[in-house]
Amino acid sequence: MPDDAGLTVDSWRQTNSGLLNALSKQTVSNNLIRSFVIIIVALGISSVLVVSVVQKQREIGILRAMGTGRRRIMTVFLLQGGLGLGLAVVKKIVTIHGGEVVAHSAGPGQGSTLTVRLPLAPSAG
Repeated sequence: MPDDAGLTVDSWRQTNSGLLNALSKQTVSNNLIRSFVIIIVALGISSVLVVSVVQKQREIGILRAMGTGRRRIMTVFLLQGGLGLGLAVVKKIVTIHGGEVVAHSAGPGQGSTLTVRLPLAPSAG
């Protein structure tokens, strides 16, 4: 601009450097907070899954003893969300194979007995 106009030109970046600096720091802090939240959520989900697997260890053992493959157990477990993998799933699998499941308990605090009856496989001869 010509000097006789009496105008001066300043860079917007220089004039508002404080604002730009603050926005930059805010972005860094937002990313840091977001990272912490993601880590906390991941740890929370992991702990829930570990607790769920430990609680369902007996049911998984029953399914393994019945010859169910690990991949099939994992599929059932994931479809159920790690919850509800109890007697109903065992009963369904046993019923598909022509067997029956009977549960008995003498009362609260007395434990339970789970009886699985499967038919013998027909002989090959």
